[in-house]
Amino acid sequence: MDLQAARKIGCGQRRNEAEDRAKPGLRLATMHRVKGRTFGRIVIADANRGTLPLAAALAEAADGASRREAEHRERRLLFVAATRARREVKVLVSSEPSPLLLADADN
Repeated sequence: MDLQAARKIGCGQRRNEAEDRAKPGLRLATMHRVKGRTFGRIVIADANRGTLPLAAALAEAADGASRREAEHRERRLLFVAATRARREVKVLVSSEPSPLLLADADN
């Protein structure tokens, strides 16, 4: 479906357009875009090993300490996304779960 077709049925919004938050519907966003907002329900899709943490974020790390810091940033981002829900959070995994989902709470 292209953007024009999506707009005809009420889907699709450009980043530079103001969102009508009173309008009911499904909102798709990255974990970065949900910071500071709340929703009734949140679905975190593709929480698989290799996707979460984001491989590109870890690839930029120059050494072990930088890699650990990148992993911590990704873990915090996942936490922020999951806590944006007022009623329900669903995490979808289609293969091997992300190590961030399996990580021990003390790390």
